Amino acid sequence: MRRLSSLAPALTCSVTLLAATAVQAGGFRLPDVSAVGVAVANALVANPNEDGAIPINPAAMSFLPGNGVVAGGAMLIDFGTEVTRTGTTVESDSNPWAVVPSFYVAHHIPDSIFTVGLNINAPFGLATRWPAGTFAATDPTLSRLRMVSINPNVSARIGDHTAISIGPAHYRITDIVQDSATNAMSGTGDKTGYQIGLMHVEQDWSVGLSYRSQITVPVEGRLNRVLPIGVDFQFPELLQVGGRYQVNDKLAIEYDIERVGWSAYKDSRIINQTTGATVSFSTHNWRDTTTHRLGLTYKLNDSTDLMFGYLDDQNPQPESRFSPRLPALDYQGYSVGVGYKIGQFRLVGSYQFLDFKDRDINNSAAFGTYGTDGNGTAIYNGKYASYVHQVGLGLSASF
Repeated sequence: MRRLSSLAPALTCSVTLLAATAVQAGGFRLPDVSAVGVAVANALVANPNEDGAIPINPAAMSFLPGNGVVAGGAMLIDFGTEVTRTGTTVESDSNPWAVVPSFYVAHHIPDSIFTVGLNINAPFGLATRWPAGTFAATDPTLSRLRMVSINPNVSARIGDHTAISIGPAHYRITDIVQDSATNAMSGTGDKTGYQIGLMHVEQDWSVGLSYRSQITVPVEGRLNRVLPIGVDFQFPELLQVGGRYQVNDKLAIEYDIERVGWSAYKDSRIINQTTGATVSFSTHNWRDTTTHRLGLTYKLNDSTDLMFGYLDDQNPQPESRFSPRLPALDYQGYSVGVGYKIGQFRLVGSYQFLDFKDRDINNSAAFGTYGTDGNGTAIYNGKYASYVHQVGLGLSASF
């Protein structure tokens, strides 16, 4: 989330291991792909000074100073969710230590206006496991999504103050599982969309925009390890805009708004690939959401930066189609971080707490109202509560 300097040969590469599980407040979105992102609530789209902004807005790589930077790190996420039904509370036993890798590299082409880069990360993912018997009928047990985004970009510097980037965004689902008490489904697939970025930087302020297209991935897999099946999985479009102001030589503040096109996640129709018949059908009818992100950085001295963040995120899942596979909840997030520089090295540590609102589900529709689709029926009624703690660690080296 910071950087303004003359163009020079630049190589930026970051490897981030994110220990994650399903943060279902924002659907199955995993927005934080760096320790700095955790520290400032991912308010990075307008920051020309931070290499951690590159996966959010690749136009930022046009403003990197020096010859380059190499970075890596890890984010640990402790997540839990529970449901209280008829006086009995059941906790999901999701694995809180899933690993989500992230990598980015950028290189300025000498004597040109162009910078090329590659981002590899996982902007989406989930893992939720309910004990058998938690719900009736089509008991959802294990739900898991593992994916990787491969996103090469070219950024062009237009004059001294503006850069624009464009590149394909390739989504690869490496593992998708939707198990129930009676069936087990798994599959893989891939599809390519695109991402564009824009950044304009003046002396004390900068603005940025990033857009990533909706991508529908055709997934092929097996039902109960035997029957060949197929389903289209919808990933939403992402639009993030923001502005950053350098208040003085120590303090900077950024405010971003992110719009997530969850309305693309309408339904899931699983098809028998041998006969073309529908194996199962679920309606989601999710709604678009808006996230507000606020990030502050304070330069304590030449070697130490303090970082703070706040976010407010919405729940995309309507009660009328509620599913415990993704028990989405509204939440607010509070984060803090510190960056310490020693010579060409920089260490970042960060922490974030997500404060979820409890959600009471009280649907009147009986199971069978929508056929075999239990979403939005009374079998999933109850009071849902969740928590998330995130810890990020990152190390970078400039050269």
